[in-house]
Amino acid sequence: MNNSISQAELRTLIDYDPSTGVVRWKPRQNLRRWNALHSGKIAGSLNRSDGYMQICINKKNLRLHRVIWILVNGDAPFEHIDHINGNPTDNRLENLRAVTSRENMKNKPRSTNNTSGHIGVTWNRSVNKWQAQIGYSRRSFHLGLFDELAAAVEARKAAEARFGFHPNHGRASQAAEERKS
Repeated sequence: MNNSISQAELRTLIDYDPSTGVVRWKPRQNLRRWNALHSGKIAGSLNRSDGYMQICINKKNLRLHRVIWILVNGDAPFEHIDHINGNPTDNRLENLRAVTSRENMKNKPRSTNNTSGHIGVTWNRSVNKWQAQIGYSRRSFHLGLFDELAAAVEARKAAEARFGFHPNHGRASQAAEERKS
């Protein structure tokens, strides 16, 4: 999203509670019907295709977390706005951070088709061992072959720490968690 909307404009349109992440529409001057329908109500809706909250402003659907970032900070950096806990609907200010694309990739959930239960750890059928690997700076690093899953996971976690990955990297995806409950 380019910064096509200003902090000043947002301040006239919405209120934001940083402790809950909830955004509400403000009343608008000379728009009685609009105010009756929307004023004080929660703004935004869930985009079911990607799981993020969105809000329609000036006939444009915008990601709510980026709108919040502009409202609070005055601009949205070219980088990503990351949901630290991985929940794309949790827009509390403490859960949002501006990151580069590289940093954002270090806070990814585990793929839903992961069979080992751990990101970067796979079963190598040709040698009947667990294989650990990690990608960093456009390179893939082989971390070793292991008889035990726990040893492969330990090698992967050590590499994540060495390369500065976020502690949440490899967590179960929000969608997978919702299917469990």
